[in-house]
Amino acid sequence: MTFARIWLGLNGLTFLVYGLVCLIAPSLPAGYAEMVLPTAAARTEVSAMYGGLQAGLGALLCWSAMRPARVAQGLVVLVVLLGSLAIGRGFGIVVNGATAYNVAAFLYEATAALLGLVAMRLASRRSVLA
Repeated sequence: MTFARIWLGLNGLTFLVYGLVCLIAPSLPAGYAEMVLPTAAARTEVSAMYGGLQAGLGALLCWSAMRPARVAQGLVVLVVLLGSLAIGRGFGIVVNGATAYNVAAFLYEATAALLGLVAMRLASRRSVLA
């Protein structure tokens, strides 16, 4: 199994499990981010964005990891989405200040995106050599 498929699978499982937990217990990510969820609309929004979206992303990345023909597309999704999260979170940290949660999330997102780029590079080299 290639590094790209392993990296997609690990990140996919991470997002799938965390997303399902957040879907069931929206107060978990809200607590990490120091958000208050006073209404059903607020809890539903967190369930959708932190739960449903992340679980869906995780499922897509896992599916991409299991289908060699889809690895390149999965890596693009991983790099764009996690890179965008890292950029947005980095901006927020600079503008609003750092918390342990946001710094840890930024480090995960930035590392995942950068290693996704490495995986893309390795996969492109392998296809050129094949």
